[in-house]
Amino acid sequence: MRADFVPTIASATHIAADSPLRYYLLIVGLGLLSFGIKLMLERINFLLRSQKAYGKLVGFKEYRDGSSITQYLTEIVFEASDGTEHRITSDTASSRKSTRPIGSQIAVRYDPSNPDDAHMDSLWNLWVPSLAFLILGGAALFAFFHPQ
Repeated sequence: MRADFVPTIASATHIAADSPLRYYLLIVGLGLLSFGIKLMLERINFLLRSQKAYGKLVGFKEYRDGSSITQYLTEIVFEASDGTEHRITSDTASSRKSTRPIGSQIAVRYDPSNPDDAHMDSLWNLWVPSLAFLILGGAALFAFFHPQ
């Protein structure tokens, strides 16, 4: 490296048009985009067949993904239209417990034919995972089709 060269984000992300790394971006981008589309279609299908109910926050479940950081999953109990009670855990974890008090009312959506297939009815739980994959896949494909 030259002594007068100062690395920048632009130089770190520069990928030459003839670099084999571009094809890695193509493969990864298509994979992430495909998975994001799959998740989005599954959520849309779930929303079309689901019913809304209101449950109660009953606690938090500790979760560790192999690191030393403890994360928390929200636990909710709700009653389905047939009168049966079901307990669900949120799809996404947080590094801190919710500020909502135990017993708070929380909206859920569930499949009436399988009430155990339920999710918190929130933007974060229903859409953010698929949107994250779509954005990452789109960024990788953008980098492939627009080399610097």
